[in-house]
Amino acid sequence: MLQDRGDYLSGLVMSIEVPPEAQKEVRELSHWALDQAIIVYQAATGAGANNFFLLHGVTSAWALTKVVPLLKAEEAAEAMFYFLVALLAVYVQQRSPELDPKRLEEDEESAKTTWEVVRRKALSLDIKTTDEHVYKLVQVCVERKGGRSLVPDMGRICRRAAVTAVGGQFSLTRTS
Repeated sequence: MLQDRGDYLSGLVMSIEVPPEAQKEVRELSHWALDQAIIVYQAATGAGANNFFLLHGVTSAWALTKVVPLLKAEEAAEAMFYFLVALLAVYVQQRSPELDPKRLEEDEESAKTTWEVVRRKALSLDIKTTDEHVYKLVQVCVERKGGRSLVPDMGRICRRAAVTAVGGQFSLTRTS
């Protein structure tokens, strides 16, 4: 990947603009990174929609929010940097699916889908054939929907991502 797309990955890493509010405290930065992972997962289009690997970016970002408070500030900042690099590497490896902001907006299905319906649908999935990360993403989104976020309407975006996760097959192949 670094041979074929290393310059592109480096450019993405260098273009990350962390909001000043998230720079004040590493815990805030970890929540911002989690929100960004959810946004990338949900906004990916085409063959990248409901991407198995981008979904893992969400669950790993959530895990990082649990670890960061246990680290010294310098270690936490370094962990966040490497996480963001890894998340971007996965995005690049998946051939950088187009991100469509319209996929973050309410659609007819997610507008009428309550969190209770999402939970019921998740619990009705066949556990033998459903990847456990679907359940994890739903739980992450349930937790995140009411949390303080630097992203407007993050609760709505979380519901849309949860609806996506419980609603269909994963994309497992790289795009293009």
